Amino acid sequence: MTARIARANDGSRGYLSVNVELDEAFTAEVAAGDGETRDAALLDFVLGQVWSQGEESPEQYVTLGVTGAGRDQAAVTAALAQIGVSAIPYSGQSVSLKLADLESRYGSWPGAVPELPATFGGTG
Repeated sequence: MTARIARANDGSRGYLSVNVELDEAFTAEVAAGDGETRDAALLDFVLGQVWSQGEESPEQYVTLGVTGAGRDQAAVTAALAQIGVSAIPYSGQSVSLKLADLESRYGSWPGAVPELPATFGGTG
């Protein structure tokens, strides 16, 4: 898995662009515990990391693209719904995330650095 974050501009507003590339070894099996899929747990962790970095403010919104291992906009939207984040189709395989949803999930920007979930070998 590779994740990249970049500052972007749509012509009038700045936003953050997050791209996650999954290899075929990453499966969407259900994680132990709360029934979240691994996709939801991964996206929650990645977005928490994005929200915790203090270098670039999201300003208006965040776009998220997930590619590889058979993921598409519908799969990403479903995984985000499991963690309470709404997704709006943006461009290609990307979705746009509202700052209000991210603030509700992760608190004021910048938030705390999340712990790696136990699903991925962490203690969180």
